[in-house]
Amino acid sequence: MTLLENVESVHRELEGRLGEVPELSLIVSRLRELRNALASDLPMSSNPLSGVVRAYLDCTTDWGDPLVEKLGAIEEAVDAMLG
Repeated sequence: MTLLENVESVHRELEGRLGEVPELSLIVSRLRELRNALASDLPMSSNPLSGVVRAYLDCTTDWGDPLVEKLGAIEEAVDAMLG
């Protein structure tokens, strides 16, 4: 899976959880921002997902949720891309 595909997948999953956990809206909007930048090859000066794992855990407190790992991997991939 490409980085864009991973972002889209996690974005869809979190969007589906907004009804249960409205606090996820900031993370969803940051994923949308990243998705749009990746899809249109817009330059990024910083990682919009910086600190996203901590923010997600503040909302859910579920360390066993597979999204924790997925969000972490996306954040690291964007950091690597930005150099």
